[in-house]
Amino acid sequence: MTGLRLIAPAGTLRARIAGWAAATRGAADAAGRLQPGLLATSVPGGAAYAGPATGDDLDAVLAAGSDGRIAGVSLGAAGSELARIAALRRTYALVVADLPGGAAGRTALIRVAHEECCSCMGCANLQVEMLAFLAREV
Repeated sequence: MTGLRLIAPAGTLRARIAGWAAATRGAADAAGRLQPGLLATSVPGGAAYAGPATGDDLDAVLAAGSDGRIAGVSLGAAGSELARIAALRRTYALVVADLPGGAAGRTALIRVAHEECCSCMGCANLQVEMLAFLAREV
């Protein structure tokens, strides 16, 4: 996945992944049925990404559709993740979020989970998100 980076012009809510065309060609050459962007393309309205304003943004790839574009993006300072995730969730059914590592990330995930349950969104999606977070922490 090297060579991929998030391009999110200031003042816009949309973004794209630079290097997407090359990654898609590489996936076509790979064995199996790898389809970049399948997850976000499968969700009505596409997916959104909440991440840091600076630093590693490779997780944004998970929110890209088959064309390498991300339907919604919110980049900001550490500590503002939960508010930005909540704002994106009002519009998008799938929000990929870069949470901090360690205890701070676990606490943030629990807070997001609580807000989701209180909004009657169900816990099945939360379980998937928690597994993804824990897999990243291992």
